[in-house]
Amino acid sequence: MTINVKDLLTIEQAAAELNVQPMSVRRYIQTRKLASYRIGGRRLIDAADIAAFIAASRRKATAA
Repeated sequence: MTINVKDLLTIEQAAAELNVQPMSVRRYIQTRKLASYRIGGRRLIDAADIAAFIAASRRKATAA
């Protein structure tokens, strides 16, 4: 799997994408709900992992 550096987001950028606070993103990472990389002392999140996180969090529709 090749990772494109352009697709890596900071915690703040990931928080903006998810419409949550940066502390929530840190919590998702700490609880291993969201994958991240540590590069040069910074936590970076792949945009594809954010998309997968959103897809996994999707609530399934139920018949009424």
